Amino acid sequence: MANIVTSRAIGTLTGSAMPSLNFPEAASQVFLAGDFVYTVSGYLTLCGTDPTVIMGMALESAHNTTAGLYQIRVALAMEIVLFGLSVYHATAGNNKIEATDMGLLADIAMSAAGKWVVDKAVSTTTSRVKVLKFIDPLGTIAGMVGCTIVAANRQIGV
Repeated sequence: MANIVTSRAIGTLTGSAMPSLNFPEAASQVFLAGDFVYTVSGYLTLCGTDPTVIMGMALESAHNTTAGLYQIRVALAMEIVLFGLSVYHATAGNNKIEATDMGLLADIAMSAAGKWVVDKAVSTTTSRVKVLKFIDPLGTIAGMVGCTIVAANRQIGV
């Protein structure tokens, strides 16, 4: 997955301030800023590939220590929040931003710590994001697109 860049919260659809909250970090977490996270028993934890529950994106890295010792700021996965992810497709010729990607419902996967991708090859029956903005130009290999989290997967439920 060459050319994949660090994921980031890029703004809102409305231009308003990015909604964010602090959550206590779970024990032994090693996520980075740009990773998707969720809460388990009140503590912030790294999401796995194809997550069914997403609180949002960590705006700072974990500390890999005792549960609750640190508070981590999270950009909340709300309907107006855009997250910047690289596109990915296992077929090299499709591993780029294409016009047909606008409005695409797709799965997401972690390429590396802090680097998440819109997996264009996965069936839309497990959609986690919807592509609503091209950050990089059409044709960019592993280009960044702006996505919202699908309502069914938002832990905050808004």
